[in-house]
Amino acid sequence: WLIDFEHSERNEFLAVNQFTVEDVNPITRAKSNRRPDIVLFVNGLPLVVIELKNAADEQATTRKAYNQLQTYREDIPSLFRFNGLLAISDGIDARLGVLGAGWEYFKPWRAVDGEALDPYPTQLETLIRGVFAPDYLLDIVRSFIVFEQDEANPVKKVAAYHQYHAVNKAVERTVTATDAAGDRKVGVVWHTQG
Repeated sequence: WLIDFEHSERNEFLAVNQFTVEDVNPITRAKSNRRPDIVLFVNGLPLVVIELKNAADEQATTRKAYNQLQTYREDIPSLFRFNGLLAISDGIDARLGVLGAGWEYFKPWRAVDGEALDPYPTQLETLIRGVFAPDYLLDIVRSFIVFEQDEANPVKKVAAYHQYHAVNKAVERTVTATDAAGDRKVGVVWHTQG
């Protein structure tokens, strides 16, 4: 397997700052040289691209980071062949999304353990600890990214933090309730679509 999902410690994780990518735009045939802020590699696969803006600059927003990712998508498409997740931040506000998702689908990640909301001073720290810790990252990439057909094109989606934690808690509770010593009572997850 390319990734050992059962034993995260058996994988190689590498975060590269200012990773330079040279590519050719498949439509315009123009050559581009771009440098995303952080690329996270798992066993050599670039699974995550993170674009950061300066928190001290009022003009540097998460929306501008999102727009920068769209530029990368056009100019250096080879970086995104194996991409699982995208993250953007202005140093305080931080959002998680996937390739092809509109701005409105890049959402804050507000929990690490599924219990405490916003446990750290910035959304960026909560996102890093709640998504990019090896076990969380591998779990999200393996089980919480889906594709849905929208007209003629597939649409990629990733779970939000509350969906991620609710599903994992429900699975854990189901396994416990249905084992030999379990009480066979699982419970209910209350969730609305939105």
